[in-house]
Amino acid sequence: MNLSNKNIFIRLSEETDLQAILSIYCSNLQLEYGLDNDKLEFCKKELELLFNSRKSFYNFWVAVDEDINEVVGWQSYFPVFHVPLKQGTSVESSTYISLAYQHKGVAFILMKKAISIMGNSGINMIYGFINSNNNAAIKLVNKIGFIEIGKLPAIPEIFPYYKEKNIYLYIL
Repeated sequence: MNLSNKNIFIRLSEETDLQAILSIYCSNLQLEYGLDNDKLEFCKKELELLFNSRKSFYNFWVAVDEDINEVVGWQSYFPVFHVPLKQGTSVESSTYISLAYQHKGVAFILMKKAISIMGNSGINMIYGFINSNNNAAIKLVNKIGFIEIGKLPAIPEIFPYYKEKNIYLYIL
């Protein structure tokens, strides 16, 4: 697949996008973590709750391949901090791309568009947490202008599915 031949459109998510968002999320979780069905169902339900709580800039954006009218990726921003002094200052970025569309430039287009929208939000910082072995995602966030600010270690005894993460920050 050559992305230059594809008509990718970025838009705010709609109710009808939920199933595609969940499908993309689950296929990525299965590939990256090999989750059992119970854990996968739990993650699916939690993402659905997050999707249903979206409002204003705390939201999901989707990449749609207009040639086939299909959601092929999504980007979300939701609060990092919940204490009053820090509320409204920072969001966590999550980006998931359909397996068939990965490494084709969709994530770059999606993230750049969502970042440009956040420029009008009053949010100052976007955090990203990327598995340390995900070289493609690390290359992408560096290209976009995120800076690495730290690491979170894997602690398999407590979080068996959790891998070491690099922490990235983008300042708007």
